[in-house]
Parts: sequence; structure tokens; C-alpha cells
Amino acid sequence: MKSYLLAVVCFVLSALILSSCTNPSKIHQRAVNRGYEHKEKVVTVKVTDTIKVNGKDSVIFRDVEALCPEYEAQPKRYEVRYAYKTKRDTLRLVKYQTKWRVKENVKIERIKDKVSFWQKLRYLLIGAIVGWIARIIYKTVY
Repeated sequence: MKSYLLAVVCFVLSALILSSCTNPSKIHQRAVNRGYEHKEKVVTVKVTDTIKVNGKDSVIFRDVEALCPEYEAQPKRYEVRYAYKTKRDTLRLVKYQTKWRVKENVKIERIKDKVSFWQKLRYLLIGAIVGWIARIIYKTVY
């Protein structure tokens, strides 16, 4: 008798637990609470009907539009982390590339602006010639 009573109690408890877990409204509410977005989407479904006319079967196909709820889940934690890390790494890569390009451009500009030895020698000779001419003109005038 006790084992029969225990079996009935276990059956009733398990039935209550299972019925409370599979309630569609609770599942929907839980999904909404967790951040799922509910969107109505119109889906076209092909329906077949079989009709008997004068003892013969005929199949009729028709398209029916139905509103079907779709849930868009929030991304998982690892998906968010992966997206963040890829975005961060691409930003770091772009920052490094631009820094490298700026350094290369500065180096090229320094090389362009650098005066070679022969240019310096030419400016020195021009300056010396102008100085001698000025000295000659100064001595003849005064």
C-alpha cells in the first residue's frame, strides 16, 4: 500500500513538473525576458486538400499566408567576445599600418630635403665667389 501511494505521489509530482516546464506561454515569456525579439513574419505555406467528386479523388493545391512568430536571439557571450576581439585587432592593425606609413613618409621627406655634399660644395663656391666679387668692388670704391 505504501509503495502504491509513493508511486502515485511520484507520478503526480512528475506530471506537474513536466506540465509546468512545457507550457508555451511560459517558454515565450522566458524568451522575451532573456532578450529575444519577437517579430511577425508572413510565411506562405502550400496546403493540399483531397476532395472526392463523383467517386474520384482530386488533389487541390493552394497557397496560404500565415503569420509565424520568429525569435531573434541575442548573441552568445562568446560571439560578442569574438566580435569585440576581431574589431579590436583590426583597429590595432590599422593603427600600426598608419603609424608605419607615416614613419616611412617622414623618412622619405627627410631624404628628399637632405642636401647632398655636392650641393653644399656648390653653395660654398657660389658664396665664396660672391664674397670675392664684393671685396673687389668694395676696395675699388673706397
